[in-house]
Amino acid sequence: MCVGDAADVMSITTDAVASLYTNPAATLHPCLQVIHVKEIQEGVSSPHCVVVLSDGTYCISGLVAPEVLMAEGSCNRIMHACCLVQLVSYTPKFVAGNLIIVVDRLVHVACASTRIGLAHPTFFNVAPSSMSALLQAQLDLLQFKQHQQDSFLASVRQNARAAADMITLNVGGQREYFIDVDPIHFDRVMAHLRTGDALSYDGLSLWETLQLRKTVRYLGLELHCTTTTEFMEHMTSLKAPSPSSAA
Repeated sequence: MCVGDAADVMSITTDAVASLYTNPAATLHPCLQVIHVKEIQEGVSSPHCVVVLSDGTYCISGLVAPEVLMAEGSCNRIMHACCLVQLVSYTPKFVAGNLIIVVDRLVHVACASTRIGLAHPTFFNVAPSSMSALLQAQLDLLQFKQHQQDSFLASVRQNARAAADMITLNVGGQREYFIDVDPIHFDRVMAHLRTGDALSYDGLSLWETLQLRKTVRYLGLELHCTTTTEFMEHMTSLKAPSPSSAA
């Protein structure tokens, strides 16, 4: 057994296992507690050891080479349960979706008579960082598609509000016209589209005539509704002084 005072609870690196999972490439030298150690490759003069290391909440498996155990400060090859070690050099590896660490060098820190933190630390159950990155990319893509869909729906609603005062006329199944729901424009344009008769300006004021003319141009009906001569005659009649005013 290694010799030393009781381990200080504060010397253990909390959240170390979670940090190793979320960022295995980071330079981290955590102090962890050995909660299980077992030699493998029985019958070999210098067997490797499988260890389970804990940060007080979660635990992680590791593979320790014989030369690491024989190194100075490694409890003289006796790495027992509950002792604290600091990982100086190690390589994280994902095996079958689980993270393990191959320990190249560790240093014995202290001994403890009991486990620090939880009595039974659990293995950190998350996907590897590569899988996490893939899932994050998929999540970002879903969020982008959701944003596109929301923008599309907002555009549809805006167009629907803009067309709230419009009416669709399907003429012969060949063309659709959108006109303002104005009783003056609507009645006269509908009469022309249904009968083919020339568009009538009778009874319209100067402003109403100009507005109807704009609608005709917007709908592309200028060549079919009425002749320029009829329009100009109507405009002249509107501008001509009435007999009463002349008197």
